[in-house]
Amino acid sequence: MPLPLLCESCGYSIGTLPAHAPCPECGRPATQSLPEYRTGSPWQVRPTLWSWVRTNWRVLRHPDDLYERVMIVPGKGRGLLLLNVVVAAFFLVDPWTGVLVGDPARAARNTDRLSETITYAWVLGIQVGAAALILLVLTWVEGLGLRFFGARRGWRVTRDVASQVCAHASVGWIFAALFPLVALALSTALVRNFPEWGGRFMNQRIDLSAFTPWAKRVSVGELVTLLGLVGGFLGGLMVFEMLVYVGVRRCRYANAPSEDPRAG
Repeated sequence: MPLPLLCESCGYSIGTLPAHAPCPECGRPATQSLPEYRTGSPWQVRPTLWSWVRTNWRVLRHPDDLYERVMIVPGKGRGLLLLNVVVAAFFLVDPWTGVLVGDPARAARNTDRLSETITYAWVLGIQVGAAALILLVLTWVEGLGLRFFGARRGWRVTRDVASQVCAHASVGWIFAALFPLVALALSTALVRNFPEWGGRFMNQRIDLSAFTPWAKRVSVGELVTLLGLVGGFLGGLMVFEMLVYVGVRRCRYANAPSEDPRAG
């Protein structure tokens, strides 16, 4: 059963108003709340590599305008979400593939070039898939949270609304993958460009036994690296959360095509 047509600014029911009339509650023109006013993001209109770039750029530069135009239809954002989390997963795991102890890609370094390449490829594929799955689960949890808190606030955050908001905000996961690499690169550049005081500072040992029983003494460099990785990921997570916040504010009363009683 179609849901009532709402003013997308205040949530007032405008299903019986003429298309040219303003909302009696907030004055927003009714035409700007009709489903056809939401012409879709570039990805929704035509999913290509270029529209993927344009959509991510627009959601970062002008999230308000983009979410005003996002179509509330099922399935239109799944490809965008999947592509963003796969790219993010690649940047999350690729720098560490073949580095950690126990990684098969590390053990394959002493084999021939072909075996090393094949091992690296399947290990990277599995790790990217696992990281992408984790990001998808986190995005799904975020969508559940939007629906729960939207209902608490009296908003109409349907499954499709939450899905489109999270899918278009998922570019934030790419930043959650890139920010740790930037932090790691900066700490490495500090040591390389200023070896005397930078290297001496990074190699200083800190006693953390009073805080962590598993780490008696660690170097400043190890601590900076850990804080940079964690802080970078949290910074990217905040990008995702801010885009979700803007999106749910803009789409909290969004109308799907089936919700227009004048359609058909």
